[in-house]
Amino acid sequence: MTINKKFLQLTGAFLILVFHLWIRLSSTMMESFFVHTAYIGVDLFFLVSIVSLASKEISYKEFIHNRIMTIYLPFVFFVLMNAFVQGKYTNIIRQIFFIEFFQKGGGAFLWFLPAMMLLYLVFPLFHQWNNPYKTCIAFGMYILTVWICTVIKYDQIMILLHRIPLMLVTYELCKKQIPNQKTVGICLFIVEILILYFCTFVNHFYLKDMFYIYAIPCVIGSAMMIPVFPLAKGWNAIANATLEIYAIQMIFGFRIAGFVYKSINHPFLSTVITFSIIISIAVGCSEIKKKLLTVVQK
Repeated sequence: MTINKKFLQLTGAFLILVFHLWIRLSSTMMESFFVHTAYIGVDLFFLVSIVSLASKEISYKEFIHNRIMTIYLPFVFFVLMNAFVQGKYTNIIRQIFFIEFFQKGGGAFLWFLPAMMLLYLVFPLFHQWNNPYKTCIAFGMYILTVWICTVIKYDQIMILLHRIPLMLVTYELCKKQIPNQKTVGICLFIVEILILYFCTFVNHFYLKDMFYIYAIPCVIGSAMMIPVFPLAKGWNAIANATLEIYAIQMIFGFRIAGFVYKSINHPFLSTVITFSIIISIAVGCSEIKKKLLTVVQK
């Protein structure tokens, strides 16, 4: 499976902004569905990460060091920034050591970054494991873990656990050449949009966080149907700032959106301006991070 990584990162960032900060234009079902399903932006990031890691040999020590520098330390920085902005410092230790994530799951501050770090700690070992049945074994462990968590009524980490099937399916697909990939992707996407609409939006036919399972064909179909093409420099800069976009919108997003909407009182224009401000700040932070990493690595 061949994917357009940068474009998917860009799409994922946009969907996350939509999910959290979209100002409603109407009360139509279609718009509600669009905002409701924008959560798959996170799933696109998981897919891109798995494809990127599965396509190369990994030195575990160097890889973890790189992820600490590029993801964990920025995460710590944003935790401290949020504490300063909120004027609350009591949760810092719980957040930077992922305790809050295991306590609150998706309710934890920037939950996606601890989840990604946990993925990065485990996946290279899985990738290097020389066992032809490792994907089946991993899926069996997923089922067992979900069952145990259900029995003991610990559902905080379901938001990560139910992304594991997507990761395993992606891992297997990215090693294969798929005939008529674009056509298959379009069919998957269309059929899955209907399933998502009727099963998770209209009827809410799912168990705790199971809508992430329903979304798997939609996420994979999206990745398969988008052709590979180079992004312009500006769009590429935004795609490289997805971590920063996620953090900035969580810390400042509602404040910015509220201020902009009160100033111009126009839903769509307010959304566009809010997204533009957040993206501009995030790209600036990303460029600063890049320069600092260059200095540190020297």
